[in-house]
Amino acid sequence: MNPRASASSLHARTRALTKRLTKAILDRHREGHCDELSKSWGADNPPRPARLPDIARLLAISGQGVPTTSNMTSDDIAAAIESGIDPYAAAIDGTAVRQALHPPQTDLLRAIHLAQWFPDCDPDIGPFAPGVTLIRIEDNTLRDRLEEAMGFVSPFAWEALTPGTKRYPDHVALICLEAANAFSKADPRDKFRETLDEALAKGLGVVALATDPSDLSEGGRMLIVADVTWPDLDRDTVIALLRATHSATGEVAEAELRARLSGNNGIDALPWPIVNHAFHVSTNLAVVDRLAAARVPEPPAPRRTLDDVCGLPKVTEELWHLVEDVKQWQAVELDWSDVSSSILLHGTPGVGKTMIAEALAGSAGATFVSTSYAKAQKAGHLGDYLRVMSAHVNRAISNAPSVFFVDELDSYVARQGSAKNFSVYMHSVVNGLLEQLTKLNDAPGVIVVAATNHLSVIDPALIRAGRFDSKIAVGLPDKDGIAAILSGYLGNVAIPLHDLSPRLVDLSGADVAAIARTAKGAARRTSQPLALCHVVSSIDQRVARPDPEHIRRKAIHEVGHAVVGHVLGLKPGHRVS
Repeated sequence: MNPRASASSLHARTRALTKRLTKAILDRHREGHCDELSKSWGADNPPRPARLPDIARLLAISGQGVPTTSNMTSDDIAAAIESGIDPYAAAIDGTAVRQALHPPQTDLLRAIHLAQWFPDCDPDIGPFAPGVTLIRIEDNTLRDRLEEAMGFVSPFAWEALTPGTKRYPDHVALICLEAANAFSKADPRDKFRETLDEALAKGLGVVALATDPSDLSEGGRMLIVADVTWPDLDRDTVIALLRATHSATGEVAEAELRARLSGNNGIDALPWPIVNHAFHVSTNLAVVDRLAAARVPEPPAPRRTLDDVCGLPKVTEELWHLVEDVKQWQAVELDWSDVSSSILLHGTPGVGKTMIAEALAGSAGATFVSTSYAKAQKAGHLGDYLRVMSAHVNRAISNAPSVFFVDELDSYVARQGSAKNFSVYMHSVVNGLLEQLTKLNDAPGVIVVAATNHLSVIDPALIRAGRFDSKIAVGLPDKDGIAAILSGYLGNVAIPLHDLSPRLVDLSGADVAAIARTAKGAARRTSQPLALCHVVSSIDQRVARPDPEHIRRKAIHEVGHAVVGHVLGLKPGHRVS
């Protein structure tokens, strides 16, 4: 068989199934709306005139009309589109463009994707074969909404995908992974797995709505017969929806719609209320214009680069090598599997670990995605924590090249030796992070960076080789680095910063920055230009003044070295200090 002809036949079948499914669903929704309107208005309460146009659209024929383009020239078609009318969607008999009062987007999307996933299913078995059909859905809210839609759509899908008089069978079970309950500390996956195993033990086929195979029980993972992912909204899906919701013929001006949608490559990131809002306008051209105009704000670009990291030459040298690897990978000169792309920064508080991660992203031109145990935990209990962490991970993967930064890694303490109740919880938390790190390590273009103040308390499974290949100690800045930090915060001032920096050795970069801010504040309060006295005063507040007697004793000690060296005939030094 010709592969091209086979693909064309599959596409035609999918298109036909989609049309049949969406028509059945819209007809059922119309019947329900009409029943509700009849009950609410009654014989003594006639419809209000303002609602009559909506009812006319609601009762329009279900995509069976002949398009008006059948008796139009190409110039006429172009003129109609220019005026805001889609002649492909309008019927030649004048039937109004079909539009539901409230387009059942979720039900229609479900039907569209079922037709795409299972166009060639066994007619004797149907789309949901014995075993587990896993439908991956990351978002908890969407998963809950789709559970209800699944129950409504499945009978239509079964009838459309398995021709004949078959009824939707009673040997298929629908199981949905619930969101975490704010009043329960239990992992919702435990209940989900128990329900799944009970259904399998009864010989039922299972349609499982979950995030990924790790949510399933061991038996469920072994019995997966289909594994599909709920796709992001794209142009193809939008057009398929418009055929159902905004066409009296089942046809649309596809080329024009695609051209208008091409102006927004971020449709998949639009919040669902924005999409619903767009679909409530009367024509499909107006829908795509709204979607094309909607924009998700771009995350702010990192303001720092590795050139802004002062006093840590060994650290920046290693990271510059990684930046070069990223550039070679982008130029398809290097395979990502050859890049050491996971780094654990460890050091005392205030040495600039977070700033270094941001600077790495800035130098690599990468998206910076930052999270921590505390940030994810604020979302709620265990299930919410796992959902938020997974969302951050998916954002980093979908926006590669990216830097995924986990701060406060020492929050993930060793599971062994923890208090009993806490240990059970931390097992789930650490295991969840391990799963996400595996996804990140396998994702091309994603650099994983973590930071910790206490390397020794972290669960060993998190910091082994393979999770974090490079472990970089971030120390305190040297004298030149201190002077550079002061200069960066104070600006180009005529102050001998290099003469001041020796007093600040052993301070962190954060401490040095605080000294600069204090000096600038003192100058502002006295309405004077920044001067040496302000900086020295700020230093004196944080660093003890040297004791003259202590300095004298040191001087005698150092002179002693010089005298002994001279007496022994050693090579003289250039300077004694």
